[in-house]
Amino acid sequence: MPRCVLARPVLLGLLLFSFGWIPGARGQEPSVVAPEAVGLSSERLARIHTILQAHIDRGELAGAVTLIARRGKVAHFEAHGTADLETRRPMQRGDLFRIASMTKVVTTVAAMMLYEEGHFTLYDPVSTFIPAFRSMQVALPEEGNHAPTGAFTTVPAQNQITIRDLLRHTAGFTYAGGAHVVDPLYREEGLRNWDKSLPAFVERLAAIPLAFQPGEGWEYSLATDVLGYLIEVVSGQPLDHFFEERIFQPLQMTDTGFVVPASALDRLVNVYQYEAGALTLLESAGDTPLRHPPPAFSGGGGWASLGSDGGLVSTSVDYMRLLQMLLNGGTLDGKRLLSRKTVELMLTDQLNGLPTWLGPGVGFGLGFAVLQDVGAYGAPGSPGQVWWAGSDNTYFWIDPAEEMIGLLMTQIRPFNHLNLMDRFQQLATQAIAD
Repeated sequence: MPRCVLARPVLLGLLLFSFGWIPGARGQEPSVVAPEAVGLSSERLARIHTILQAHIDRGELAGAVTLIARRGKVAHFEAHGTADLETRRPMQRGDLFRIASMTKVVTTVAAMMLYEEGHFTLYDPVSTFIPAFRSMQVALPEEGNHAPTGAFTTVPAQNQITIRDLLRHTAGFTYAGGAHVVDPLYREEGLRNWDKSLPAFVERLAAIPLAFQPGEGWEYSLATDVLGYLIEVVSGQPLDHFFEERIFQPLQMTDTGFVVPASALDRLVNVYQYEAGALTLLESAGDTPLRHPPPAFSGGGGWASLGSDGGLVSTSVDYMRLLQMLLNGGTLDGKRLLSRKTVELMLTDQLNGLPTWLGPGVGFGLGFAVLQDVGAYGAPGSPGQVWWAGSDNTYFWIDPAEEMIGLLMTQIRPFNHLNLMDRFQQLATQAIAD
């Protein structure tokens, strides 16, 4: 894999950020305006704390950080409960969270930056850059077999996997969730617990048949991890270096990276499992694998690498800056990362009616779910609203029509515990008062 050769002064200047290290000092917190200044009700926003605190008091949740911004200003920013039940350390607004699959948005932004520079079109075959995907096979269940673990035959792929397929999860990969006949092969190869290099991961993935013909189905998958490797090949940089130089530094995301140094471990929130009515510690700052660089950087954040989810760690403020850049049409504080038209493309449904399990009225853009029909979906929102989440129950949504961003950061499993994502959005949108 090609690497950039850095002059000595440049290399010295990047040592702090090698392996995507997060600086130890807290990032600057934003000013919080009165909610009424941006058309929100203080009284109604207070319901967010009331509901979360009730879950905390019942032992269903350790703590959370919530942030709501509207019209470019933060109007709600609160810490709730504790970050560490064992020491009773209160949750702080500047605490660090494993964002898992919310890493995919960063990877998508990186890919679209390279797209804007003319390195590829969205319809270019992935095999142009990663030859291992040139001659893919597609698995077909044998006649009469409808079980996901049953026997199958293979046929050649009729279409090449395109870069657009990676971005919208139509490549034919899976996450080994059990719905496809190829899923046992993913588990046998340990593709969700990968401990080798990113090129080795990609080569092994390419040897497994696809779950469906590229472009003819949708399945949330390891596609964004492949996209992360494609970024490395095209840019000639390790993924963490590209993220740091091209995204985190311009956006002043000073607390985001793949590794947490010792000086910042006191801000890393513990991960808990809720089971049988009780919270059990899964991972603390003292035993987290995030103290050391992983064998490979997961652009998708979906690996259970060495006990963690293999993606980025960030704060509410840092991630809000990324989302505000997208809501602004690709720019923030005078730094333009993407053009307005590229962001519009990302926020537009790309599935053309392909079914998903995201719910009625919901499609998928380039990197996140897109709400198309509010009535079919049956929850508050606006057409064109986008959202995604991480497996430790971190969530975001962007509503361009309302110029509004919502972030809920927790560290608890199982995923979608207490249906926190929908409930938080419900509580945020009911506070709109203009």
